[in-house]
Amino acid sequence: MISRKIQIAKDSEVLNRRMNEQNALNERAIKAKLNGELAENDFQTIKRSITEEISKIEAAIQSLDAETSTMEALVANQHPSSEFCAGVEERQYEAEAGTAVGSVP
Repeated sequence: MISRKIQIAKDSEVLNRRMNEQNALNERAIKAKLNGELAENDFQTIKRSITEEISKIEAAIQSLDAETSTMEALVANQHPSSEFCAGVEERQYEAEAGTAVGSVP
């Protein structure tokens, strides 16, 4: 479980880096278009490509977030609650004392 958490963190870093790269590329494309260095058709092609890539990155980030939430919920449910612990301790005491239900005095 811990190794998966580490891998999720690494994947998240990669996705954040890719997102930053796409945002920087978008900014450069806008500046190039405004400066007349990029034709409208080329700009639209680049813009469409950037938008698609950002959508893929966002979906991957959401998937990692969902996996992280699921793992956290599973880990939280694996730890015995205080009621369960108290019940186990009570049964252990009864067993040692011979007072458990169904025990013979």
